[in-house]
Amino acid sequence: MPAAGEKKKFKFDFVVDLLKNDIKWLKYDFPSDAQKKARSDKEIGKLIKPIKFKVEAELDEAEWDEDRIVEEGYLQFRGLVKILCERICQGQDAKEVEKAYKTLSSQAEKIVTAWIKKEASGKADNDKALQAGGKALSGMEDIDPEKISTKPRKAAITALEPLLKSGADERAKQKATDELKTANDDFKKNGGGVNDAVKALLAAGKKIGSTKADASLKAFGAKITKDKAIFKSLSSELDALSTTLEEVSKAASDGKLDEKAAKTYSDMLKNLKSLDGSVEKSWDSLDKYAKDFKKIEDKLG
Repeated sequence: MPAAGEKKKFKFDFVVDLLKNDIKWLKYDFPSDAQKKARSDKEIGKLIKPIKFKVEAELDEAEWDEDRIVEEGYLQFRGLVKILCERICQGQDAKEVEKAYKTLSSQAEKIVTAWIKKEASGKADNDKALQAGGKALSGMEDIDPEKISTKPRKAAITALEPLLKSGADERAKQKATDELKTANDDFKKNGGGVNDAVKALLAAGKKIGSTKADASLKAFGAKITKDKAIFKSLSSELDALSTTLEEVSKAASDGKLDEKAAKTYSDMLKNLKSLDGSVEKSWDSLDKYAKDFKKIEDKLG
């Protein structure tokens, strides 16, 4: 088995036959009904030939072989295949089909060549890492840290207070139901967003660490992995608050929030007070990650 990082020169004919399912994606992009229509029309049948060109690449032998280069290379221009398929399946004029095919056949080689060049340079790994990190941290600037846990948790506790006494009337119950729904919705928007970001950030750290990205990105991924215990703990606590707010809101909406249930949920929410401190501690780290990542994006973007 080749050692990781060992380069190999690939030189072969890149061939994609649209009228055969020799690439797994073709059964979705150019399915059998499109193939039948293309074959049954004399003009179109003569027009559509296999996409074929020479490929030369120097890539990591442990990661790449000819089949994978063809599979991944095809994905770079599959959008043009879908346009061609659409025109054939819609029964458009042969001239329109010809335009789509000529665009495909003239652009495929250029697209694949540019993609291979990017893969060989390592820039593709940078793009993957930047995408992973950007997705994880997107929207963080729109989140109010106070609304992550403190405000919705306290709002829910306050909403439950009138229900802790026996004999709460329907008006009090409805008011509590509305306030609990608001607290739950506020948490989903802020705390839920942070929880999603934390989970995505942990996944991004692992993903970035497995690529051959720029050293600054690798260091960023390694730092996330190093701090994962803090973020896993935060995520676990946010999950607990999410579940509690969701359950108490639903219980109120379903008319099942009696005095005993209200007391149980109130105590559960009070016991989650430690989350406020966890959020405060972690927010500074998350904010710093976002700023550090922006600097890396500006450098490599």
